[in-house]
Amino acid sequence: MPITPLSKGAADYLRSFDLRAVCQSAGGRIWISDNPSGAVAAYWCRASDAGRDAEAAWHLGDIMAAGHRCGVALTPHQIVLKRTAERMAALDQEIARAIDAGTLKRFNATYRERRLAAKQCGQPFMSYSEALRKLRAVVAGSAARKEIPATFSAVFDETPAPPPVG
Repeated sequence: MPITPLSKGAADYLRSFDLRAVCQSAGGRIWISDNPSGAVAAYWCRASDAGRDAEAAWHLGDIMAAGHRCGVALTPHQIVLKRTAERMAALDQEIARAIDAGTLKRFNATYRERRLAAKQCGQPFMSYSEALRKLRAVVAGSAARKEIPATFSAVFDETPAPPPVG
């Protein structure tokens, strides 16, 4: 049965850790993706290792055997999906607690200022739920890099956050 598409939030979360899936189709085609929709098998690894594993898997016809041969640590898609859901739920709980405790007052104030400024210029602005989705991605990316963002600009600015290092 083909793999269903990842949610935006799950895709953001996995991207923030610089992970890619090495995928295989029912016909045996091998490819690399950050959303393995349609694959019948997918194994996740560091993005820097994905090409090496995919090339070996193309020759061997087996992604896991290629990973063992190349020394690439692979995790099956279902396990990654389960861990991602658990960690995203924990992150959502932390954000909800921060909202309840008033910790996100500055985030909310920044959101309100940017939304009003966009409205005054006749420009559309993201919804609050979209801003929270971006906040989750920024926090996950910061956790992946073991740093805390200094500002909320990564959420509200159009410039994407820099990719994780290492």
